[in-house]
Formats: sequence, structure tokens, C-alpha cells
Amino acid sequence: MCIRDRTNAASHLRINEIRVGTSATLQFNAMSNKTYNVHYTPALPSSGWTKLADVVARATNHVETLLDPVLSLIHI
Repeated sequence: MCIRDRTNAASHLRINEIRVGTSATLQFNAMSNKTYNVHYTPALPSSGWTKLADVVARATNHVETLLDPVLSLIHI
């Protein structure tokens, strides 16, 4: 999964870790001054995506960890 800043061809979002058990944990480096909207769907093709979380911009880079309790497909 890779999302990039359209104004910077060198930028991308990389998933650091995905842990799966009875739920899934998704971890990625969130860049400073960037807001991320995370959505999920239980299957593809999908008739729609549901919001899992909004990661609000911070002044510094940080590692963000999200819990997906239904083991679904993620879109950031």
C-alpha cells in the first residue's frame, strides 16, 4: 500500500507493520503537518468504504498505530 503527496514525487506512505490475530494492527510513520483519513471495507469489489480513523496532523513526525477489529481491507 503506497500513497504519495502529489506535489512531491519522492514522497510515499509505507506501512511499517501489520499484525493479525483476532484483530489487525496497522502501524505507519505519520509525517508532520499531514492529516490521514483511514477507511476500510470488508471485501472487494466494494460498494463503499467506512471510516476507521482520522489521524490529525501534528507538529512532528510520529508512529501511528491503528486497530482494525474486523480484519478488513484498508485505504489511507
